[in-house]
Amino acid sequence: MARIAPELLIKDDRYNVVAGEGVFAVVYDGRVINLVDTAFNQRKYLRTLFANPGLAKTLASRLNRQFETDRFTVAEFASVAEVRRLGENGPEVVVPLRRVGK
Repeated sequence: MARIAPELLIKDDRYNVVAGEGVFAVVYDGRVINLVDTAFNQRKYLRTLFANPGLAKTLASRLNRQFETDRFTVAEFASVAEVRRLGENGPEVVVPLRRVGK
């Protein structure tokens, strides 16, 4: 079965900008995480945010197996609900979260 073509927003000679489904994050107990690889005495931050839900689900599944838990899940940042300025702290972005199946 062929994939549905995404909505083209803008393009030039090199890039096509297409509409995305959202941003998918791997979360632990509902909290957004950073994943740090400490092999070879170096700190390397690995991706935990994806434009594709399949990649996020694969990482959550792998982390659940590795840590023998079921607490890693995927959440979707669907859209920005509102943006408001908070004085000295700059803008605060409020984003709704929606759980995505395993």
